[in-house]
Amino acid sequence: MVKKFILFTVIFTISISLVADRVNNPIAKEKLDVSNEAIGFGSQVDEINSVNMRGTPFQAKELTLKAYDYLIKNGQEKAFEAFEDPNSDFFYLDLYVFVIDMNGKMLVHGRDKSLKGKNLIDLKDSKGIYFIQKFIKKMQLCDESWTDYHWRNYNTNEVESKLTFLKKIDDNTFIGCGAYYKK
Repeated sequence: MVKKFILFTVIFTISISLVADRVNNPIAKEKLDVSNEAIGFGSQVDEINSVNMRGTPFQAKELTLKAYDYLIKNGQEKAFEAFEDPNSDFFYLDLYVFVIDMNGKMLVHGRDKSLKGKNLIDLKDSKGIYFIQKFIKKMQLCDESWTDYHWRNYNTNEVESKLTFLKKIDDNTFIGCGAYYKK
């Protein structure tokens, strides 16, 4: 009887969390589809977010995965050109992608081309955190990860909190995209 109750509780909890994810994230049902529609372009969620001109963490993750797939399919040269082109599919509201190597060198940055080619291993955010080092440590431990830090929002020109999704491309590089938020 106790085993059945525990099993029921586990199944119930998982079911509730799946339903909650769909309720809180109306586009969550499209998780496997990294097309523009899956990111929320043209949806009611998009209309709400565009008022604030902010992408969501979910949209940042989907944009990262979309960029990763594009890079794998089309190669680094073509992908990096697209990641820097503000008219490409790799910009949405205040979201953009970047690629960094495991030594801290910025290979491409969607919003700030002056960072390209620079080693940022010792760069600190406004709270004194060596966030590039933090990125690298996470990518040494796993293939995907979330991390937070403080970075300039290029739309507001203010330093804001940022929640970023990172994905390892290979043993030497990773890609990411983050959503800004105010505490």
